[in-house]
Amino acid sequence: MAELDFLITFFADQEGGLHLQVQCPFGAARGRFSFSNLAWPEGPMVADGARADELRELGTSLFDEVFHDRPLALFFQTLGKLAEGQQLRIQIRLALDDPDLMRIHELPWELLYSTHESKFLALDRRFSIVRYLEVPGASQPLSYHRPMRILCVAAEPKGQEELKIHDELAWIERAWARPWRRAKITTLGHASLDELRTALIDEKFHLLHFLGHGEFDPGTGDGVLLFEDDSGKARRVTGEELAEQVADRPYLRGVFLNACWTAKAGRANPFSGVATALVRAGVPAVLGMQFEISDAAARVFSQVVYQRLAAGESVDAAVVEGRLAIRRKLPQTFEWATPALFLRTLEIRPPRRRRRPLWFALGVLSTLLIGWLFTWGPLSCPRQESRRGGPEPAPASAAPRSDEGTEPKAPIPSMQRTTEEPRSPKVDSPHQLRDLQSLQLAAFGSQLQAHFRHPAKTLEFSLIPNSGPILTQAVTREGTIRFTTRLGLVKVDILEIDWRKKEVTLRWRRESGGGSG
Repeated sequence: MAELDFLITFFADQEGGLHLQVQCPFGAARGRFSFSNLAWPEGPMVADGARADELRELGTSLFDEVFHDRPLALFFQTLGKLAEGQQLRIQIRLALDDPDLMRIHELPWELLYSTHESKFLALDRRFSIVRYLEVPGASQPLSYHRPMRILCVAAEPKGQEELKIHDELAWIERAWARPWRRAKITTLGHASLDELRTALIDEKFHLLHFLGHGEFDPGTGDGVLLFEDDSGKARRVTGEELAEQVADRPYLRGVFLNACWTAKAGRANPFSGVATALVRAGVPAVLGMQFEISDAAARVFSQVVYQRLAAGESVDAAVVEGRLAIRRKLPQTFEWATPALFLRTLEIRPPRRRRRPLWFALGVLSTLLIGWLFTWGPLSCPRQESRRGGPEPAPASAAPRSDEGTEPKAPIPSMQRTTEEPRSPKVDSPHQLRDLQSLQLAAFGSQLQAHFRHPAKTLEFSLIPNSGPILTQAVTREGTIRFTTRLGLVKVDILEIDWRKKEVTLRWRRESGGGSG
């Protein structure tokens, strides 16, 4: 069901005064906007004591500064017309080429708090808060054909805080594991900018997901992502550099930047931020983080967003569910307000299955009717009745059968239906896995994934089932490990580890016993 849009457009007059205009299906209204009642409390996004009160007061002031008098009446009028399951999309529309409007972009609109309903709008599935940047150029439409092709780009440079990237990748894989949720997921581990560009050229990806670290330099106003160079050290890639690599990829429908400060931009050059640079490059949907975010919150958010996208929901609804998941799992923080969604078009969701027209149903019924008439009905050919007993006796005049001088005929084999397991890599033969690559173990309904942890020089193996907990073991040298699953015991022989190439040679097989309930 299409969302109802509630547009809030900000603009400045010649004297530097700020104004806003709201538009909705039921009318429009104008008003002034002032920062006098808005005090952004610097500090962490925690939800304890006085800090929680400060953040709630800021959200209340934001709401009251926009929604008063006529805009407030239009807001509740639109809200009252929402159908069941429909969302009210609140669009914060800005032209970032005007420096006076950059202060508005920096405000945490995701904290909007309505005292009339005593709730944060971003934590209510009826609402969606998105940022719409008015930039020149047309954006690509967000529709796509299945399967969805996702490129996951993971970077863990040396000297940076270690993240649980492997867990996040496992949850993304699991979200799309159901047969009807068609997706192709490609992973770049310890990615460089060159490898990213090569992958984007070789395949038409719909979604780019970055897992790693982000930074923001207040002095220059540049937002950067930390990729890796040939030695595994950090290679700082600015938003403008990243935008150059994706700008000519027309199939790219969205970018998910699961890294700190990726939605922040400097006032001097508003498009030097990572998310804003991608929007200007024509990416229809960009999801980034406007503040620092913990690894735990980032993983919870990503997990639920992909679960809802795989279920066919819009990105608006998926983001709301991701925020609610952070609220449930990490109630001591306000990190649910950290993700910021930028949209340039209406929605991103897989196309619905086309309903067959009436003439198609009538054609199927006609075919079945004709088949019945010629097979069992009055137009069918006469058939000889079969006998329940053995073969019909031969006539008395028939000569006795003799097998002399003839080759005995081979018996006709009976036709039996067999059920085969899905194709899987050959058991007990060597296989090579690179960093963050997976090996399909269809006999166990699982995937075996390898992850090189270079600071500690450990190799982490994870057995990722289609359902149930993920099993993980770490090694530092060649040897044998075992995983106990419901379907039996998996034995993995680690034959050779190449730490320089981040490649491991292994052999796996099933061992008798060891099944767990």
